[in-house]
Amino acid sequence: MEELVIFRAIQGATASGLYNLPFVVVLKVVEPKKVSLYTTLIGGVFVMANLLGPILGGILASAGKWRVMFEMNIPIATVAFLLLFIAGPGESGPFFKRSHWQSVDCIGGLMSIVWVAPVVLALQEGGAEWPWDSIIIRCLLIGGGALMVIFIWYEVFYLTKWNAKINPVVPGSLFRCASIFWLMVNALFVGATFYGAITILPSRLQIVNDMSARSAGLHLLVIMMTVPMGAMSGAEISHRFVYGAQWVALLGSIMVLIGSVLLTFLPGGQETPVSSWFAQCHLGIGFGFLGAIALFVQKDNVSCRELGVAISIYDMARAMGGTIGVAICSAIGHKNLRNEFAKVLPANAAGSLLQLSFGSISHLSPDNQRLAREAYGNVFGYEFQALAVAAGINVFVAIAMVWTRYFVGFSLRRRGDGPYQYWRQEEESEREDVSAEGDLRTSQ
Repeated sequence: MEELVIFRAIQGATASGLYNLPFVVVLKVVEPKKVSLYTTLIGGVFVMANLLGPILGGILASAGKWRVMFEMNIPIATVAFLLLFIAGPGESGPFFKRSHWQSVDCIGGLMSIVWVAPVVLALQEGGAEWPWDSIIIRCLLIGGGALMVIFIWYEVFYLTKWNAKINPVVPGSLFRCASIFWLMVNALFVGATFYGAITILPSRLQIVNDMSARSAGLHLLVIMMTVPMGAMSGAEISHRFVYGAQWVALLGSIMVLIGSVLLTFLPGGQETPVSSWFAQCHLGIGFGFLGAIALFVQKDNVSCRELGVAISIYDMARAMGGTIGVAICSAIGHKNLRNEFAKVLPANAAGSLLQLSFGSISHLSPDNQRLAREAYGNVFGYEFQALAVAAGINVFVAIAMVWTRYFVGFSLRRRGDGPYQYWRQEEESEREDVSAEGDLRTSQ
């Protein structure tokens, strides 16, 4: 288990870095009129990969071949490496240039992970492994909060004023732009609702509806099929209209809110309700919309030099929102599960379920099994309510995105409304300067 945790951490760190690169490359090599198409394809592949994970995982877990989930990454990664090696640029700068590595914010990158870990651990284990009022939970929450304050101080104040040679992981100058500020807040709630939905829904289908892991994973195909529709439509609207990305964000947030609210009304029986299909359709289209807007907002408000950082922060905010959102839902489940069992089950049956988890439900009588599934259904309902609250807050965030596109308040300033063509001109001028310097050195 220790090896699994360590290598999964390494895999996650490298994969998060790879996720940002395609968007930066698209803006550098693709002509403006085709940007929406390629960003939609990349975003759609990312979302579908997140959805295919639970589906394939459920199928392989049901067959008892969970190791294949890790082994299958080896040939896929090998093919991807070969394709990049063949199609990559022929010219590149020195990889081990000392000045480049000296500007990397290693401390900030480490601190961005360190402060989240104790908070997530406290939210996941509070009420389950340790009581909420225990000294361990208090220390984890206080320690995580203190590390977060230190991280913000280090990134926003220390590096900006006293160590300008290092490029901060989270530059404070980016958040002075109203559009970027609200985009990052939007990413937090998008991550919470997206990862919360694709994590909780399969679990509910297995526990409450008595589905196998494979069937529960296949149930997510509805979201997977509707996400590309939303992503393609959202990217096209964002590309064609001046304020399209902000309105797409609002529409996508409303769709996710509707889907989350529908999930809260799922009945507790073992039958798969039709409303779950409607909920997944709304969620898929909404997540597709929200996944298509980020690059369009960033390219109009961020300079060429800061684009990679802006994309990385957006990805980090979405992943962080997903981690914290799933942890909060887990805490809600732990808090309410004991009370729901006490309402409908005998003390011995409730105790066995709490100690041995859901796997012991088969040892209960048919009536107690039905009551236990209904109790689990109520608990999942509370978790879906938390997702609906997050989706509702995100609607107001999207309204703020639309509003700040016209009027800027809260002491935030608009960074500029330069269109994509001007951004490309900035990059071309930098290339011309580099080429001129090379010609000058050659002539000398």
